[in-house]
Amino acid sequence: MVKEISAFVTPNVPVESYAVCIEERASNIPKINQQERKDMKRVPGTVGFIASSVAIESSKPADLSNEDFRDFDYILCKPLPSSQIPLVISSYANTIELLRMNGQKSLCAQALHEQGNVHFYVGNKRAAFRCWCQAIDTILNKTDFIKTWQHLKSSSISLEHSEDYSQALLDRIGMWGCLQAGVLAAKIAQFITLSDFSFRFDCCILSLFLFKGLFRTTFPHPKSDCEYASYEIGFDCAVIELIPGIDLFSDRFRADIRTVVGSLGFLIHELHSAKQNLKVLPLLTLYQYFVSAICRNIHRSVQARILKGRVLADLGLFAQAFDEQCTLLNGERLPHALLDGFRFTESKIQIKFDSSKPLISENLMAIQELLRTPLSQTLHKLYGSYLVHKFELGRTYLAIKLAETMNNIPGKSTFQCSSDEKIINLDTDYVHFMTDLYHTKGFTCQAQDKNPDLYSLKNRLNLSLLKNIILSESQNKLDVFMDKLKHESNVIFANLAPAELEMVIDAKCQAAAIAFQRLQLAFSAAIALSAIQLLQRSKILVTQKQSMRRPSTASRNTSGSNTDVPQPTEDQVNKNQHQEPHNVEARGRINMSLWLKCRLAMLTALAAQVYGIGLKKDEDFLETAELCEEGIKEAKAFGDVEMQTEFMLQAVLLDFRLGHVKDHIKALLQEIIELLSTKQFLSPNGHLILVQAILQVTDLRKSETLCIATDIVMQEKINLCLSAQKLILDQLVLLGESVQLRPNGNIYSLPVFPLKNIYLPQTLLLAKVKLRLGSASAQLTVCSIERWCQSSWQESLFCFNTGLELCKKAAFRESDLETDFLFQKGKILRQMTEVHNEKTLEAANLLMEAINVTYFSEQNLWLIRQAYLELVLLYFHLDEEDEKEANSNFKLEMASDNKLSVKSGLILVPKQLKKKITGQGRLIEILQHVLKQPSMYKILAWVAIRAANETLRTMGNAQVLIRDTAVDAEKMKSAVENHLDEFVILDSLASYQDFQTENDELLPSLVSIQGEKVQERKQNKEATPDEISSIMASYRRAATKLNTVHLLHYSSHLRRLYSLNLLPVRNTVEYSETEGTESSEIKILFTEPSEAQMHGVDMDFMRCALNDVEDGVHTPVFNTGICLRQTLIHAFLKTYLPTYKTNCSVEPIPVILYEMFDGSLRFPDFHPEIYTSVFGEFLLTAPGDSFTGQLTPQMSLAVNSADKELRVQWYLPALAISPTSCATQKILLLFAYNVKPITLISLKTSTLTNASCGYKWIHLKRLISLHKKLSALKQKAEAYLQPEHAPSSSLQRSYHRLRQRYTQSESSIGNRKLPASLEDMVMHLCKKIKELFLLESDMKPETEIPFDLSFDTLEQLEQVFNPAVGYTLKYGSLFKWLISFMELE
Repeated sequence: MVKEISAFVTPNVPVESYAVCIEERASNIPKINQQERKDMKRVPGTVGFIASSVAIESSKPADLSNEDFRDFDYILCKPLPSSQIPLVISSYANTIELLRMNGQKSLCAQALHEQGNVHFYVGNKRAAFRCWCQAIDTILNKTDFIKTWQHLKSSSISLEHSEDYSQALLDRIGMWGCLQAGVLAAKIAQFITLSDFSFRFDCCILSLFLFKGLFRTTFPHPKSDCEYASYEIGFDCAVIELIPGIDLFSDRFRADIRTVVGSLGFLIHELHSAKQNLKVLPLLTLYQYFVSAICRNIHRSVQARILKGRVLADLGLFAQAFDEQCTLLNGERLPHALLDGFRFTESKIQIKFDSSKPLISENLMAIQELLRTPLSQTLHKLYGSYLVHKFELGRTYLAIKLAETMNNIPGKSTFQCSSDEKIINLDTDYVHFMTDLYHTKGFTCQAQDKNPDLYSLKNRLNLSLLKNIILSESQNKLDVFMDKLKHESNVIFANLAPAELEMVIDAKCQAAAIAFQRLQLAFSAAIALSAIQLLQRSKILVTQKQSMRRPSTASRNTSGSNTDVPQPTEDQVNKNQHQEPHNVEARGRINMSLWLKCRLAMLTALAAQVYGIGLKKDEDFLETAELCEEGIKEAKAFGDVEMQTEFMLQAVLLDFRLGHVKDHIKALLQEIIELLSTKQFLSPNGHLILVQAILQVTDLRKSETLCIATDIVMQEKINLCLSAQKLILDQLVLLGESVQLRPNGNIYSLPVFPLKNIYLPQTLLLAKVKLRLGSASAQLTVCSIERWCQSSWQESLFCFNTGLELCKKAAFRESDLETDFLFQKGKILRQMTEVHNEKTLEAANLLMEAINVTYFSEQNLWLIRQAYLELVLLYFHLDEEDEKEANSNFKLEMASDNKLSVKSGLILVPKQLKKKITGQGRLIEILQHVLKQPSMYKILAWVAIRAANETLRTMGNAQVLIRDTAVDAEKMKSAVENHLDEFVILDSLASYQDFQTENDELLPSLVSIQGEKVQERKQNKEATPDEISSIMASYRRAATKLNTVHLLHYSSHLRRLYSLNLLPVRNTVEYSETEGTESSEIKILFTEPSEAQMHGVDMDFMRCALNDVEDGVHTPVFNTGICLRQTLIHAFLKTYLPTYKTNCSVEPIPVILYEMFDGSLRFPDFHPEIYTSVFGEFLLTAPGDSFTGQLTPQMSLAVNSADKELRVQWYLPALAISPTSCATQKILLLFAYNVKPITLISLKTSTLTNASCGYKWIHLKRLISLHKKLSALKQKAEAYLQPEHAPSSSLQRSYHRLRQRYTQSESSIGNRKLPASLEDMVMHLCKKIKELFLLESDMKPETEIPFDLSFDTLEQLEQVFNPAVGYTLKYGSLFKWLISFMELE
């Protein structure tokens, strides 16, 4: 790669050209021999002259149209021959020495600056670097300041702990010193440190602070970098002059405006490429003032505004970015070349974007103007072709960044206008999209409506469709740009000029970003690869030897035969064209940073793919892992720490996708934290990566046993989260938000509501920090003795309230995060309800809202199950409170009447006829009347337990469907071809190797799918002129290979991927140390968890319980798009696969649970909230007519039991566990049974006279030991008691067992005789089971096995006491034996 740089004398001319011209001029000067010199000395006062030909002056100006300007002598004549350069350098050295002796430091620094310029002019970079460094040292009066400025601690100047570097430098060296030193540091970064990015970055940061020192000279200028987003200096501004009364460029030898502007332009682009966008804003204001108010250069002013729009879009400051776009569209604030002030503005387009409001609001007008308003012809001519292209690319860049704030997959829609209506064509295809939108929402195309607006459709528009409109329009603009560029340049891409090549690379990166947001990941990677290959084959990046090759003999003979004047070669013509200012500047920006940017874009798309499913090769992920390693090595060799951490972050995400060892992931995350923590000047993007790494490390720090975490561990988690919170709050302050610091602790710090900008990515990340802070604080409260104090739960509740508010206000909505907040807040309120013995339904409101949100999105079944079980605990608590109150009132009545007191309990008695009885008979009647009325909360608890059991059953049915051959026979070919989402097809079939990337087009072309070549059809091309539509049509035709099993595997795989990064890290050292100890029995190690796996439980009980108990967080740190995919594939399968809808889709909340919020049953002091979620507003009060529900075939199994059955659920609630050791830790058994078929319709009409429910705390260690023995007994008894069904195959047998469990009642099974030893073991285990529920004094000895002994019975018994899963036990001898002692105290 040729490293060409521009010279400081004329920024537009390379150094090599100067060197060639100097040598040619020196060869033409006649030499003076020694004899002539002696003769000249003998004659006193004689002056020697050199005879040379002088061109005769013409009487009229030369005709420049006839000049070819092949040589720089025709344009610029350099007065300094190479023979005189040593003399000039020595003269500078003597002058510098004299100035130092006289103490003239300012002039000495100026002389050193000029001496370095001369050294650089002759190509001596080392000497130039030395002189420029000495000049900086002279200005600052410090030795080697350029390398040690960040760590100076002297009394005169200290920058390490200074809050304002610019103010400290200004106080030290003044404004002239800041200006001179800023230019010197920028020159060192631009011309000397070409390969050392780290030192180059430090020089840029130093130059940045020096230039910012000019803003510290007067008070009106802002101090915060964010305020410069909308701050300008000059005519018609609040501040007219930078420094009133002082002309900075009065002495061009002290400060040359051209050099200062060139240095500022380099700094801005360099820091922007390093993502230091916040620090760039003051430089952009300074640069805009210099080029507009002083230089009055229109093109530089427009170019600065275009770049400023990109910087603001990267920061998420969309309101200011839209203002810049409006200024460019109107041609405002363009300096007049001759007169003071600005040029006259012809048009006045109003584009106002409000960052505090969502997109579907008045902001739709601004989006519409951004997408459809063309640049006027006058401005098109004024800007020029190059700036017009840059402007269009800047506009699409802003639109793509705006689309990133919508966490939606672009909506798929098919549009068609009627034949008699005409679609109006404007400069863009925007009207096509508006017409499509009208048809989608029920409107018709009207030819007279030439300007349909998005704002009129805001009530019918959703984010998915809006994102599709924005991305489609941006893609169309990129296509138009590429067509115009190809027409104007008329060369292959490899021969493009640097400025055009830079724009093509930028367009390809934007196209890759569009494909990435559409989840066309393989296509996105192919586009990024085409950009990399274009950089590789570009002629301006070949070696110097290859670029300066002489033409062949044949070509020289051919050119000489045509004319006597030698014609310039193609390389010479391109070289001369590349000397234009924008080409020279663009050539400096085509460097290693651009290369790494393209590589990162490709790797990001590859790492986001779903591996291990579909028909793709399994070896694809190996290539992605190799690309990660190569990217890390290249960034490390280049010295770009933040780029290195971005590649490492992609490696972490890839390891999560592949399910690799978490120890490796944790090591990578810790290395990222170490690299970024030691870096002094982090960009906003670097801060985001650092916070994400810290949060993910806290999620991975989990124990291997179920011992409750100690206070030290939980406090360490809180401290890590607080450090992450401080980083985010500092960034929010820097970006213009206000932060409220509470005096009662850092955990209460929060941004001030309402937020000024809801589009900042830091907002949602702060919500994730609050989620983990609240969970850790809750666990710390559980471990403390203050758990029964109300104030001890306020910290957690405050964190959840703040996080939920941030989730609602943020533009980027994550439904799973909102669900988690609702669930966690509901748990806290349920615990507070128990602590204060209150009767409130606010916790139930939140828990049911959490179920609703996840039900309408990704359906997190594990969270739904936990929410139901938390509801059960709440209902039991409310029932106990009612029972205590009723018991107290009953005692008072009995005491007043001197009647016998009766203990309250749930006793089921038959319905009796009313009789008029007095005395003792009246007492019995009252007692029967009270006892026969079922508890309202017991009914709700019975329903909630069954709903949780149904949710757990649903988790396993997907695995059953995959093994069901009948499901595969269902016809889904039409649904796959016409309705299956694009991302599912691409995830299953596409690879970036399917595309031809080395072409001269914006997008690569599809050549093969799964190794089969794609045949091009002219008729298809005519029907689908859009390249992307044609590609997707080819993939849809190939999607016929996908069957139902593939889609079910895909859905199941997504659920596993979503939960992978929530699992704990197994510490191999700790595991090896404790494995051989006596306490190894404490560990939860289940044997033969085959049935648990058959249930579809992807994690064993230990990991699930650890996640719930120690952390309780159900939302991953990184948003990888898994949740969005899961939502849409679930909706597709539910719509087009009836079996999936019946067996694998969880049921909505039973209507009967809403009846608690009816006015007749609601407590007076309770007011349910209306929660606005990503799916709209939900008021948990059910409609009045729903209470008189009708029995339908779709009746929920939670309220309809067609058979006698026992439902069992094991639950380890995080906030209800006492801080004790594993030996005494307990788990909660929740059970619900009915002895007759029951259907519940309403609380007002239904009873539970034939059913009951309850809970029991069981010693966890004893339960685990019992389950191990039951599993061993089942294995030993299988040889004697064979299953009833024939073992045709392992899969069919497993499937039959599961289906039999839920569809077939226990029938009479022929008992088989067991050996006496095994029967004794059965009797022993029956005793152990009773000991879990009863005291030894209350137990009656068993004389025989209390249930029918068979293999199925033993298998059912093992499943009932398996804490990993719940179970449904049908009526039989085992059923009767278990319920006989479950409710006994």
